[in-house]
Amino acid sequence: MDHGVNRLVWALVVAASALFATAPAAAAAGVPSFRTGFNDDEVFQSPNASERLAGLQHTRDVRGSVVRVFQGWGGISPTRPPTRALARDPAWAGYNWASTDAVVRQVSSAGMRLLVGVTGAPRWAEGAGRPPVSTRAPAGSWKPSPAAYRDFMEAAARRYSGSYPDPRIPGAALPRVRYWQAWNEPNLTDYLTPQWTRRRGRFVPASPGHYRRMLNGFYSGVKAVSRTNNVLTAGTAPYGDHRPGRRRMDPAYFTRALLCVSGRRRPRPVRCSGGPVRFDSLAHHPYPGGSDRRKAINPDDVVIPDLGKLTRPLRAALRGGKVRPRRGKQLWATEISWDSSPPDPRGVPLHRHARYVQGAFYTLWRQVTTSVP
Repeated sequence: MDHGVNRLVWALVVAASALFATAPAAAAAGVPSFRTGFNDDEVFQSPNASERLAGLQHTRDVRGSVVRVFQGWGGISPTRPPTRALARDPAWAGYNWASTDAVVRQVSSAGMRLLVGVTGAPRWAEGAGRPPVSTRAPAGSWKPSPAAYRDFMEAAARRYSGSYPDPRIPGAALPRVRYWQAWNEPNLTDYLTPQWTRRRGRFVPASPGHYRRMLNGFYSGVKAVSRTNNVLTAGTAPYGDHRPGRRRMDPAYFTRALLCVSGRRRPRPVRCSGGPVRFDSLAHHPYPGGSDRRKAINPDDVVIPDLGKLTRPLRAALRGGKVRPRRGKQLWATEISWDSSPPDPRGVPLHRHARYVQGAFYTLWRQVTTSVP
C-alpha cells in the first residue's frame, strides 16, 4: 500500500447515524444506518489538484462516502465586515473563498458528501481581555464572538446552498454543502479559551457555556439558509486532564455541561444560561487508547467503547428540553485513527491495523444498535 493510501486509512472518520431515533430509511429495517468517510487535510486541501483527485479516488475505492475538511474563519474573513448585512453576504469583497470553492467543486464532482468544519476566529472576532498569544491562549481561540460566527456562517451556507453562481464557471452554481461542523475540540485550550475561570477561589468551567452560545449562533446562521442543512457539534477530544484549571477538559464532563445536565451515572437536567442548545448531530473523536475494544481508564474520558458516556446525558437533555430541535439526533465519530507501520516504524503493523479498524466499526455500530430506546 502506498504512502498516500496509508495516510487516508490513518485519518479515518466514521459516522454512525440515528442513535436515538433511526433515520427514516433505517427505521423500516430497525437498524441504524452507518456511513464512513475520511479526513486528511494534507490531501483533500492540497494546492495540488491531482493530489486531491487521487485522494478522492482512494476514498471511492474503499467505499467511503464522506469527506471532512476544515476551513479557517480567520483566513476567509481577515477583515471585519463593516455591517452585519455585508457579513451575511457571501459576495462581500472582504471574503476570500477561493480555496474553499476549489475543494467543494472537486469533492462534489467525485460524487461524495462534504462535511465542512469552521474554526479559528479572526482577531477582530475574538473577545475582550485577550492575553498575549501563547500555548495557553492560541490565536483564534479566545472567546470567539457568537454573533459574528452566526453572520459568517450564514454567508458560508448561502455560498454553498447549491444556487449561488460559481465565479469560475459562467452559468453554473457552486455545489451544495449540507453538513456543517461548528468548531473543533472545544474541550481543549488548543481551540477554545479560556477553558476555566476562577470564581470565589475555585475553578469553574467556562468553555461549555461559551461554546453553547457559539453553537447556537452557528446553528442559526446555517439554518437561515436551509432547514435541511445538518449541523454537527464540534468533535470533542477523547482525553482530559481530570483536574479543574488545566488545559484539557474531560469530554464527558464538557458534554454534560454543554447539554445542561448533571450526574455521571444518572444524568438529570439542570439550569444553565444560554440554553437550550441547538444542533442536529453530536460529534466526538473517540481515539483509542490501544486496541479498538479497550475502554478508557478515567471515568470521563471517552474512547471507542465508551459512547454511553455521551448518549446517556444526551438522552436526559432531550427528555428535559435542554436540546432543540427535540427530535432524534445523529452521532458522528468524526476522528478515529491508529498510526500504521509502514510508514511510521512505531505504528501498528498493517495486519493489526486492519483488524483494529474492523473492530472499531463493529464496536461503534453495536453501541448504536443497542442504544436505540
